[in-house]
Amino acid sequence: MKKETKTYSAIILVIAIIIAVILDIKYAGNNVEKQELLCLSQKAKLYVSSTCGHCANQEAILSTALKKYDLDLTEFDITVCDLDENRKICNENNIIGVPSWIINNTKYEGVKNLNELIKLAGC
Repeated sequence: MKKETKTYSAIILVIAIIIAVILDIKYAGNNVEKQELLCLSQKAKLYVSSTCGHCANQEAILSTALKKYDLDLTEFDITVCDLDENRKICNENNIIGVPSWIINNTKYEGVKNLNELIKLAGC
């Protein structure tokens, strides 16, 4: 195989893996039950920033699942850390990167799919 062909094959493989990961994060957990979402809402706190693209993705994942049951993001305790009135609570909880979750008093950083969140919460 030519060096050029190997390079193109490697690039295509990397792109395919990135797409698979994005789709897994975006769509995993779309089949969660209403009681699992409500349980999660009682055990989890989400910390975000208004300018964070990953935070918007996390909120979209939640929102999509909630809409199936005529619920919305108000079911969850979501703190926007870049608002002046929330900086103290974000600092007290050692929120450095967003999105961050505090579930059962343990902090988890990054976008999580619903199945992972429900498992972490024990719902």
